[in-house]
Amino acid sequence: MFDRLLKTKKIDMYILGEVIKPFIGTAALVFFVLFMFQTLRLADFLIVRKIPAAAVGKIAVFMLISFSPLVFPVAFLTSILIGFGRMSADSEIIAIKSVGISLDQMSKPILTFSIMITLFSLLLNLEVAPWGERSLTENIYKAGSTKVVSTIQAGTFTSGFFDMLLFTEKVDPATGKMKNVFIFDEREAHFPMIVVSKSADLIEIDKKSTFGKEVVMQLHSGNLHKQDVDQGFYERGDFDLYSLHLKIDEFKNVDNNRPRMRSYRDLIHHMKYDDPKSQHFRDVYTELLKRITTSFSPIFFVFLGIGFGVVRTRAVQSRGMIITFLTMLVYWETLMFSIWASTQDKLHPLIGMSLPSLVIGIAGYIAFRRSRW
Repeated sequence: MFDRLLKTKKIDMYILGEVIKPFIGTAALVFFVLFMFQTLRLADFLIVRKIPAAAVGKIAVFMLISFSPLVFPVAFLTSILIGFGRMSADSEIIAIKSVGISLDQMSKPILTFSIMITLFSLLLNLEVAPWGERSLTENIYKAGSTKVVSTIQAGTFTSGFFDMLLFTEKVDPATGKMKNVFIFDEREAHFPMIVVSKSADLIEIDKKSTFGKEVVMQLHSGNLHKQDVDQGFYERGDFDLYSLHLKIDEFKNVDNNRPRMRSYRDLIHHMKYDDPKSQHFRDVYTELLKRITTSFSPIFFVFLGIGFGVVRTRAVQSRGMIITFLTMLVYWETLMFSIWASTQDKLHPLIGMSLPSLVIGIAGYIAFRRSRW
């Protein structure tokens, strides 16, 4: 009895090792591939906008954090397909079954590992990833604004310029000098202002901050028009020199109120006080359920991965990648449909967000049952 138990434990550890090794490698590969898609963006910040390397590195870290909820389930499914595919191709599955260990028993250590991945995914989805995405969005917005001259196009209206609308006939990217400038400033909604000048200079001031810039726009020979919307008051004034101080930290366009950027505590707080029939409540409820259900996807991937992994084939790694791609494609498309149906009140959010796991669960059950020979 003791010998059989010891033998089973050794086999469990062996099977677990065959999955953990490709899991680490696949996770690193997926992180690398996703990161490579962002290298041009990072290079633009570093080379064109001349953002400090430390700030670009900070953006890169936040990118990796925002990727993490997707990476680990994908790596886990791929590692099962590769691990069990290799053991099946080398007839190790047959050898293990010959000593009286069934496929159900072989799945137990992988199921335990999936629970660990699920708990880790819950932590990422509920708290870490939303924080990373908020920080990423804020830092990218600030970094994209530090080299303001590069965003200005002569002869066209530039919207979102420090929350203002800007037009200039000519601009010199090297010096920041502009001619015939028009600015519409509605940062204060009740006191909109229009500034017209013959020329303007953009001066970047070094500061001891992450992005190290503050911008001063000096306008020459022009006039400004102010209006009090509430009181119906209008004022016009001429100037020889007028300065606008434009601070990077004054940007208000970064929308951190989207449900996917909120922590789970914030989501629950809003659900307590929102009208259950409101659109905002459905959006928040759907987002919360999405984070929970996607975190549990590794448990369903266990049976799908083992079911397809034990099919004997020579091209183990390529086959594993193809099955992973197809599985994630089906899962992602189902998830997108479920989110749309849940937020549009076509499905109850609980039913909608359970649909992707149900689809993968049924496919996994069929594949696992067929492999139990």
